[in-house]
Amino acid sequence: MDFINSHKILNDKQFGFRNNHSTYMAIVHLVDKINNAVEKNETTIGIFLDLSKAFDTINHGILIHKLEHYGFRGIVLDWFRSYLSNRKQYVLYNSFKSNIKDIMCGVPQGSILGPLLFILYVNDITHTSDVLDFILFADDTTILYSHKDILSKFHLINDELKQVSNWFGANKLSINASKTNYMVLGTPHMTTKNWNASAVTINDCDGGILPKIVLNETALERVVNTKFLGVFIDENLTWKCHIDCIAKTISRNIGVINKLKYFVPDRILYSLYCTLILPYLNYGVLIWGNTCITYLDKIVKLQKWAIRTVANSHYRSHTAPLFAKYNSLTINDIYKLELGVFMYKYVNNELPNIFNGFFTLRCNIHDYQTRNANKFNLTRNSKSFSDHAIRTAGPILWNSLINNIKSANSVKHFRKVYKSILISTYE
Repeated sequence: MDFINSHKILNDKQFGFRNNHSTYMAIVHLVDKINNAVEKNETTIGIFLDLSKAFDTINHGILIHKLEHYGFRGIVLDWFRSYLSNRKQYVLYNSFKSNIKDIMCGVPQGSILGPLLFILYVNDITHTSDVLDFILFADDTTILYSHKDILSKFHLINDELKQVSNWFGANKLSINASKTNYMVLGTPHMTTKNWNASAVTINDCDGGILPKIVLNETALERVVNTKFLGVFIDENLTWKCHIDCIAKTISRNIGVINKLKYFVPDRILYSLYCTLILPYLNYGVLIWGNTCITYLDKIVKLQKWAIRTVANSHYRSHTAPLFAKYNSLTINDIYKLELGVFMYKYVNNELPNIFNGFFTLRCNIHDYQTRNANKFNLTRNSKSFSDHAIRTAGPILWNSLINNIKSANSVKHFRKVYKSILISTYE
């Protein structure tokens, strides 16, 4: 890993199985690309590829060739060659055992090196097109293309996708075109009706109303929402679909806690709250937690119901003291904490390189020595669509924090101090 990092072998668009990278960062980057396109009056096509058993179909010969290209040579390359070769497998069911077969492809399952070898294997996919933009998380591959007149660019997208398809074929990987879909992202004004009306003028060789996006000679399905790295994304980034989905799960899990409250003490109930409720509130909240109040209100009410159930309180009792009692944050403050952590990591250069220049300090815009020179410059959006974006909300939050929070000596310390301040407002 030292060799890979020092020579910057892995491209910045790969978020999977890397230190200081995570799924939420990939989603943040995706949403930021869409917001930037909206600010330029551009429409974005997002293509979400589905690969068939990608980890199991890695070609060993191609992998060794790529490792050699990246600088793994001599004894080290022989180590990798030995690591991959002469592996056997069989199936044991009850007392019956199948014949032993040679493993001719794929990376070893459950191994530490397996994921790393895979992301090295797919590392060069971004070179297949100078037009399309890629976001990678291991075998999850997302392709973006933005343009002001997107309807006139479908033929260009299809031509570029042929190059992507050729890459997959050359690397012995298979795309499941039937499960691959695309979305038209970030265009609240582009309703399905308007889209169809505009598309009538397009010369569609298939005779349909809409122009087609074709991959491996299969027309991809257009969807209005899709699941991307555990978060449901909808066309207009309202996050209503995701909130509705987790609300159903949270509601069901609160029912479980409610049945147990007569049999176990509240500390066990709170432990269940942390297990059955909190993960759904925490995951991806940095992306969807700043949506409009109308959509988020469903989560707010469910969380209040959950904390009342844990405390075995009256269904109309005030919840702020209960959140303070269990040292637990409300959904709005969970979002603030995660946004603050993101800003802290940015200020201290702990984010991936792809986020370099994400925000701008005022001292980098002008040379005036003012008391606000070390604060972030606030982004002026031409579209209300971008008002909830991290580029807008992040600097506002960070500029409002007092210096002793900003000067925390670690992420853990920052999280602890900022959380205690948020909790203190409940009291």
